[in-house]
Amino acid sequence: AAAEQEMSRAQCNLAWCYEHGKGVEQDLAEAVAWYRKAADQGDPRGLFCMARAYDYGLGVEQDAKEAVQWYQKAAQAGSAPAMCDLGVCYERGEGIEQDMDRAAELYRKAAELGNAPGQCNLGFCYETGRGVEQSWEEAVRWYRTAADQGYPRAQCNLAWCYEYGKGVERDYIAAARLYREAAEQGYPRGLLCVGLCCERGRGVPLDLAAAANCLLQAAQTICRVRPGQLTGESCPVPLPVVCNARALYVVVYNLLGNSLLYGGSTPQVQLEASRQGGRAVLTVRDAGPGMPPAVQLRAQTAFFSAAGPDGGPGVGLGLTLAALFARQAHGVFTLESRPGQGTTATLALPLCPAASLPQPPTPATLLT
Repeated sequence: AAAEQEMSRAQCNLAWCYEHGKGVEQDLAEAVAWYRKAADQGDPRGLFCMARAYDYGLGVEQDAKEAVQWYQKAAQAGSAPAMCDLGVCYERGEGIEQDMDRAAELYRKAAELGNAPGQCNLGFCYETGRGVEQSWEEAVRWYRTAADQGYPRAQCNLAWCYEYGKGVERDYIAAARLYREAAEQGYPRGLLCVGLCCERGRGVPLDLAAAANCLLQAAQTICRVRPGQLTGESCPVPLPVVCNARALYVVVYNLLGNSLLYGGSTPQVQLEASRQGGRAVLTVRDAGPGMPPAVQLRAQTAFFSAAGPDGGPGVGLGLTLAALFARQAHGVFTLESRPGQGTTATLALPLCPAASLPQPPTPATLLT
C-alpha cells in the first residue's frame, strides 16, 4: 500500500523483495519496475539499483552505457555505492572512456562517505600509483579503514601488507589474524591464505589440525568440488608438529588429489586430523574402487602409477613422496586399500613436546 502511494523507500523495499524472492515469487522484471518508480522520484537507492540492473542485466538487457548514466544520477544524488561503482566503470573503461584519475576521485568521494569497497579501491590506487601518487602508507590507511568495517578484500590486502612489510612493520601475527577474519566470512582468498600461513608457520605455529582444516576449505574452493564430495573432520585441540611445512602442504594436496582422481566416478573424500597417543594423525579416506593387493604392494614405488603409463595424469611420485616425508619427520605413512572398499592413506607424525614448540593460539586468541 505504501509503495502504491509513491513512497520511494517502500517502493525500493518492495523491489528488493521481488529481486530476492522474499515473501513473493522472485520476479526481476517486477523488481526493476518498482526500482524505476523510486528512481523517478530521485531516490538514491532506486537510482543505484537501476544502475546495477543495467550493469549486470538483472531484469533488463545488460547495457554498460545505460548503467553509467544511472550511476551518474545516483552519485549526484549522494549514493556512495554508486560513486564507487561508477569509479569501477571509469577504471575499466566500461560504458565510458577509461579515466583512472576520475576513478580515483570517485573512490575518494565514496571512501570519505564511509563506503568500504570505495575505501579498499582507493587503497589499491595508492598501492599501485594509479590515479594518485603511489604511497604504501596511504594504501595501508585506507585498507585499514575498510578492514575495520569487516570488508574481506580489504582485510586480505592489509594482511598482505603486514606479511611483506609494505607500509607497516612486518607482523605475521597481524597478517594471520586478518586473513582469518576474511576466511571466517567465507572469502576464498582468506581461506587460502590462512592455509598458507599454517603451512609456512607464519603468524601461527604449525598446528596440523588447523592446517588440515584451512587447506581443506581452500581445496574445496579451488577444486570446485560438489557439496559433500570433499569433507573433513578436525581435531578440537591443537596438534603441534615439527616438519617441513611446505612439504606437508604438497603431500596433503597430493593425497587429496589422488583420492579425487581415483576415488570413482563420484568420489567421496574425507580428510581427518586426530590425536592418537603421542602422534598427530592425518587421514585421507575415499570410498572408491580400492586397489588389488598386487597394486597396493607397488603403490609407494617411485614412478609406478595404478592407472598405467597412459591411463591417467601424474608420474607416480605422490605416494613415494608422502612416505619419504613421513620418514624425514620421524613419522609413519601407511596405505590401506581393498577392492570395492576404498583407500585410506594415513600420515602419523610425532607430537612436539611443549618445550620445543610454542602452544598454538586458538582462533579466539587470534581474533583478539
